[in-house]
Formats: sequence, structure tokens, C-alpha cells
Amino acid sequence: MPSTSISLVCSTYWKSRYAYSTREGDAISSRAALEAAAAMYLVYCRNHLSTEERQAMPRAAQLLTQEDWAAIADAAPESSDPMFGEEVQARFATLRKQIAAEASLSTQQQCCA
Repeated sequence: MPSTSISLVCSTYWKSRYAYSTREGDAISSRAALEAAAAMYLVYCRNHLSTEERQAMPRAAQLLTQEDWAAIADAAPESSDPMFGEEVQARFATLRKQIAAEASLSTQQQCCA
């Protein structure tokens, strides 16, 4: 990994952590301050994911064997999505069905009108 990517990710992360921690104890925080801290955090997350997708995962795909991937899968605990959980997954499945049904209905109405 190029050091510039790592330093950018680390810099952004620590800036967002500092921005959050300085507001954590405040009773009142301005909306602008909260938005700025959230924006910095999103930049950090996007950079982190981008680095994984562009550098870490392709390198892992080159170096790891099927046995390595199996060992990783066995070592990883089975759990729902840590960020969204199963309830959200069910919600999105329902939403997808609703969108598909409405799209189908719209297509039928255009076809047969």
C-alpha cells in the first residue's frame, strides 16, 4: 500500500475522532459542527473501503489459497450484518418486492392503456 493512502486514511480518521470527541461533552453542539464531523467520518469510511477494495482484497485474492479462504470462513463468527442486522435485510427484501410489484403494474398499465 502506498504510504500516502495510509497517511490520508489515518489523518482523516483522527481528525474525525478529534472533532467528535471535542463535541462529545458539549451540551449543545451546532448543526454545522455535527455535519462537519459526520462528513469527515464519511470520508474516512469511504477511503477505508476504497483502500480495501483497490489494494487489500486484490492482494489477498492473489496470495490466499482455497484452504486459506476456508480457514478464514471457519474462523469468522456467523452473525447478521453488524451495521444493519437482519431486520433491515428483511425490510429491504420487502421494499424490493414492493418496487418490483409497482414496476410491473406500471408496465402493464402502459402496455394496455
